[in-house]
Amino acid sequence: MFNWGIVSAASIAASFMNGIKTSQNSRAAAVAARDLKRARAFADKYGIPKAYGSYRELMEDPEIDGVYVCNLHPWHREAALMAAAQGKHILVEKPAFMNKKETEEVIAACRKNGVFFLEAFMYRCHPQTRAACDVITSGRLGEVHFIRTSFGFDCPGGNGHRVMDKKVGGGGILDVGCYNASLARLFAGCAQGRPFADPVSLRATGYLGETGADYISSAAMSFENGLQAVMSCAIKTQLPNDALVCGTEGSMLVENPWGGAGRIIITGRDPGELRFEAGGKNLYSYEIDYVAQQSAPWPAMSPEDTLGNMETLDMWRKEIGLEYGPAGSIQT
Repeated sequence: MFNWGIVSAASIAASFMNGIKTSQNSRAAAVAARDLKRARAFADKYGIPKAYGSYRELMEDPEIDGVYVCNLHPWHREAALMAAAQGKHILVEKPAFMNKKETEEVIAACRKNGVFFLEAFMYRCHPQTRAACDVITSGRLGEVHFIRTSFGFDCPGGNGHRVMDKKVGGGGILDVGCYNASLARLFAGCAQGRPFADPVSLRATGYLGETGADYISSAAMSFENGLQAVMSCAIKTQLPNDALVCGTEGSMLVENPWGGAGRIIITGRDPGELRFEAGGKNLYSYEIDYVAQQSAPWPAMSPEDTLGNMETLDMWRKEIGLEYGPAGSIQT
């Protein structure tokens, strides 16, 4: 049995607990929050044996095999470095870190300490994503020339919500644009016979709202051989949450790429439809199982893929003039 420690009692941790229920060989053994009462309340709600009032206590628990890092993303780096130093395997919520520099530091620490690392793009571990990749690599669409990805919502929580708050890494690019970039780069890689591809250039526009965060933004990427990709993300506008791939002999629309339960519609020379249901396994269970096994087969994110994705997000933010200040300590 793989014993998980949960770093933060945030709402996303509840999704992780739903994934634990249908995982193969995992259990939640401990949860930590900076507020011990909050950690205990979460532990009581989900039947978790241990609750800690600091992340460091959790990291030093010898019974913990791996940690799920789901605190606010400016503090992912500090928590992940503590985990790596203690030899705990790491599943870190997307975006893994604030920039490529932080990512390089943590991945180097994981390699030094023999720690398995996976960025928690749960959709990349789902069979639907592999099926979409197979459509591209089979040649069914012909030569792929264009990719479009879109992910946006209207945040109902007001300016105080974390996705609106620049001080805690809020904004569309880091919160949902990271999904766009990870999928566009994946599909571009499939079109070139690679696990993923990084853009050779990126141009972007965006609107920085009253909180200083990016409320909406779009980016156009160019890849080798002229392949083009357009990404759109938003936190104050409902966008189509889908992905489109166009080639010389057909196109593919993935209706719900982020949720793992939807349709893949292929038009053109060889039309067809693939349908995926939620079934009996929670979307988060796939990534939980991968870390417990210390093996994440493609198209799950590899450390190299995470590095490329963070560099793409850095390029995107630079294009629209979005900068974040240094994060303070998480006071562990």
